[in-house]
Amino acid sequence: MPSTFGSMEISKTGMMVYNAAIQTTAHNIANIETKGYSRQSTNYEALVANKSSATVQGFGVGVTDVTRQRNEYYDNKYIKTQATYTKYNTDTYYLNSLQDLVCGNVTSDDKSRIMDAFDDFYSSLSNMVGNPNNSTIRTEASTRAQTMAEYIQNVGESMRQLQDEANTEIKTTVDQINAIAEKIVSLNRQINVVEAYGTNANDLRDQRSLLIDELSQYATVETLEKKGTIEKRSGRQTDELEVDTQFYVYLNGNTLVDGDKINRIQYTQKETYTNVCDMK
Repeated sequence: MPSTFGSMEISKTGMMVYNAAIQTTAHNIANIETKGYSRQSTNYEALVANKSSATVQGFGVGVTDVTRQRNEYYDNKYIKTQATYTKYNTDTYYLNSLQDLVCGNVTSDDKSRIMDAFDDFYSSLSNMVGNPNNSTIRTEASTRAQTMAEYIQNVGESMRQLQDEANTEIKTTVDQINAIAEKIVSLNRQINVVEAYGTNANDLRDQRSLLIDELSQYATVETLEKKGTIEKRSGRQTDELEVDTQFYVYLNGNTLVDGDKINRIQYTQKETYTNVCDMK
């Protein structure tokens, strides 16, 4: 027959477990406005039963762990979509800027287009061919030619300024990517320390996921997390034991973060083009 003391102990485990669940719920509510926070859930399991003579007695319930409610599929979908969106958004900005320089602002009545300058110049040449002795027409043709040349020079200078803007953006992006990578490495170390004691570092993992989302604004990002293992020999038996989790970040297919190491990207000048920069 189960003892009264045993029943009280079982009840105590239930109270402790649901107290932990209340704390998790309170933590969720407190962080409802925290950017990047993932809802957490407390998981339970029945405690191992105790077999006493002909009866089997339960020991109650215990907390196994507290886990983040994340969907890896949608996480990966988001970072890939974010990279694609940013790429086309950047392309659109610079292509529209070039279009405005060459063709004028197509959404307005602006007529300062390079084709207009060419049309005016060739029109004045046609007039001059028909009236070669007319000094007024010759002067007009000369003026149109000078106007067209100045316009082309202005467009060229504006293009160089646009290229300088792109180069500055590339350099800023390189600095931001390296800064994010350093933060990820720091979090990797903190996560390994916390989880070495069997606890899930949920809040630290949220911070790392938020950095991955931010990183995906600059390039195509892929992540990989796997447990490292070591071999432990005991007599003739060899066992594999899990050690620190290794977290990898790949940027455009190249390794950016390798656990607690960074492969920093660099801002470089392209050899084949003048004033064109890139990152590698």
